Amino acid sequence: MSLKASASVALFVVFACFATGCSGGKTARNAEQAAPPANPTEVSLELIKGYRDWQRAVANVNTEAHISAIKDVYVNDEGIGSFRSGEVPFPVGSVIVKENFKFLSGGRKGELIALTAMSKMNPGYNPEGGDWAYIQTDPKFAETTLGKLEKCASCHASAANKDFVFLSRSK
Repeated sequence: MSLKASASVALFVVFACFATGCSGGKTARNAEQAAPPANPTEVSLELIKGYRDWQRAVANVNTEAHISAIKDVYVNDEGIGSFRSGEVPFPVGSVIVKENFKFLSGGRKGELIALTAMSKMNPGYNPEGGDWAYIQTDPKFAETTLGKLEKCASCHASAANKDFVFLSRSK
């Protein structure tokens, strides 16, 4: 390809990117944050960055799971179809995040006190647990536990027939 043709192609790509915004649907608030990898191989907080831009699948649910709190559940694009339909297994790259809010008198939602999440990893990550990794963190991401967390896995084992996800709570 000639230098002139290469420059024309590069200019076209830059123009097309500018014209479409190159945002991939991200909001300005989330623009600086990297998108989680489609096929995650490592468990990290990067998997849940920007979760508030995902679809909120459940809002204001009061459950005893994790902590007695009101929860809002967000699911990324890879997992929202399975979460809503109940079709399992979830695709690799699915991430589910629960915001856990303090339960106030009268059923009101208080401050955000914790985040709990699960991420569907590549096959072989944790075969006994459906290849899910777990993340627990405080709202400021200062105190974080992640990986093959036995505390999480032992509870989610009761939902093995639903790919270890409590879909009954999501309806």
